[in-house]
Amino acid sequence: MLGGLTLTMSPGTFSAVRFTNSEAQSATSWVIVDSTTTVNAQDAEYFYFNDVDGPPFDTASFALIENHGTVFGDAMLGNGASKVSLSDGSLYSGTIFGDYDPSRGPAPASSPSATDLLSLEGGRFEGAFLGQFGDDTVQFQYNDGGTSLIATATFDGGDNGPNGDRLYFKNTVNYPYQTVVSGLDASRFVGWELFDLDVATVTISAGTLDLGSAGTLTIASKSTLIVTSPTFPAIIADTIFIDPTSQLVLKSGFTMINSAINSNGTISMLDGSVSTGLVLDGTYFGGPGSSILLEADLGQLAADQIELTPLNGDILLGTRSAIGINLLSSGAKPGAVNLIMTNYGTPLSNNVFYLKDGPVTAGAFAYNLYFTETATSYGQQAGVYLASAPPESFADLLEENGEITTDTVRLAAAGTTFQPYVPLYEAYPSVLLQMSRPSSLDRRAGARYDGGAALTAGPAPAALWGRTAGDFSHFDPKSATTGYDYDLSAVQFEAGLDGLLLDSAEGALIGGLTGHYRNGEAKISSPYGASKIHPDGWGLGATLTWFGENGFYADGQALATWYSSELKAEDLPLAPEDSDAFAYAFSAEIGQAFALSDGLSLTPQAQLAFTSVHIDGFTGAYSDKVDFDDGQSLFARLGAKLEKTAAWQDAAGVSRKARLYGAALWRGQYRP
Repeated sequence: MLGGLTLTMSPGTFSAVRFTNSEAQSATSWVIVDSTTTVNAQDAEYFYFNDVDGPPFDTASFALIENHGTVFGDAMLGNGASKVSLSDGSLYSGTIFGDYDPSRGPAPASSPSATDLLSLEGGRFEGAFLGQFGDDTVQFQYNDGGTSLIATATFDGGDNGPNGDRLYFKNTVNYPYQTVVSGLDASRFVGWELFDLDVATVTISAGTLDLGSAGTLTIASKSTLIVTSPTFPAIIADTIFIDPTSQLVLKSGFTMINSAINSNGTISMLDGSVSTGLVLDGTYFGGPGSSILLEADLGQLAADQIELTPLNGDILLGTRSAIGINLLSSGAKPGAVNLIMTNYGTPLSNNVFYLKDGPVTAGAFAYNLYFTETATSYGQQAGVYLASAPPESFADLLEENGEITTDTVRLAAAGTTFQPYVPLYEAYPSVLLQMSRPSSLDRRAGARYDGGAALTAGPAPAALWGRTAGDFSHFDPKSATTGYDYDLSAVQFEAGLDGLLLDSAEGALIGGLTGHYRNGEAKISSPYGASKIHPDGWGLGATLTWFGENGFYADGQALATWYSSELKAEDLPLAPEDSDAFAYAFSAEIGQAFALSDGLSLTPQAQLAFTSVHIDGFTGAYSDKVDFDDGQSLFARLGAKLEKTAAWQDAAGVSRKARLYGAALWRGQYRP
């Protein structure tokens, strides 16, 4: 152990530490440089020398060097299994020869096969590591980036051993803390066959990581390999393995990989742009749980992309990978964007890739995956597309100038997939118009006026009244662009104050002020999904009714209602804020009662009602800008009512009355 000293070797000195064959046969040489020691052997031939120049060539002896201080000089580790470790805060500057120094002569006739290990547990390494013979390993255990600590170093695995030379990123000293190494220049690593990440995050920012045609790269145990190198190719290997907990992250432009990819984890291109891509000169296999994360701007119809090269690029049968889409903008327009560019004839099916979170919702559209094995109207490349309409109908969307139409009717006819809120938006004015339509006089007043008789029996009718009503109806518009229909359930609470304005021999005129509360639920069905509208409204009204002595009546109403509505698509996680709207309505109704017999009457009647609704514009949950034209409806009702009334006194002398009626009606509604 070297401790508490500064040792400077003079020119011509052979080494600070030397083990020769005669002194170190079948032995372990263990050198510890503590944190208070500096060894400067730059002017000597070596800092450490394990003499394996001549016979006997002892494969049992090995070197163990622990550096906690500062060392300048070269080290020749010799034939045995050797280890050099650098702790946090240490410095090693020099060349480490795993087996022999070529400057002292050719390699031994009997090539060593023991493994050498350089363990970078911390500290700075300047110089070079030459693994030479056997299966050698450099283990990186930095947890703070480590870029500057190895920025000038080179690492050569040497001749391929039986199992391969290994670059290993795992923090065994402080496990399970993650190893973090950033800014690697891959061109400084040559002669390696294995590149393994285990609880590690590693960034390759320059050069080509060349593991050879038989090399493997393994990303495992919650690890991340980030590739930002612009060099083509960035990685050369036989296979890249990604386990279910790990990911390969590609950033900054297109990355070329000359290797097969066997993934049960994630390939991510999320970097805030749509200019990232993977050029794969090899096969892709995605096992269960595998995913590919891409970014898209559907307002520009642009997205990250995977391109399979014509020579070796392919997708293996059995692949089952999810594609996740991160939207970079709120814009959206109908069309298609290529996500995976394949060779013509590459076998694809709907089971090869699927959207991770279901159809991608943006603006008014829902985008799905479509697979083409030949060039289509989408473009000149076969592959996997994210599109708002299937390829067989895509040509129907094109205008004469080649641009995609914005006409909603044409879009729907060509098979464009709208998001579930679009039919809701189309149905929304209709729902509020139905909720706001004035009721008939019979429903509002019942037998309260008794054909006007109650009005003339005394100085005034009962001034205050209230009623509750409920409705259920089904609507199936034949001209709906999105093919929606809906069921509407509604309840209404209404109260009023009436006053007798005129009482004459010809009849009576009554006026009233009303207040109402309306609540409903519209369940909307369409080919694009189910949705619901929950209107909640309150309002005021005024009525004016004439009851003639000859059985004629005329009734007028004016209503105003303010709504706040909750909008929700059942298959989408997001919803817009509650929507505000205002509706007003006018109604005119007339009728003539004819007495048929005692207590039996027939009343032909007609009603005409106009309703208008204004809905405030808003931005939807998926950045869809929503504006409405004012909805208007003209409702007509024509028919006749047959009514039977009876009056009597019970045994206690209390007056009783019964009323039974039925009506035959025609109803019609016109919406401009």
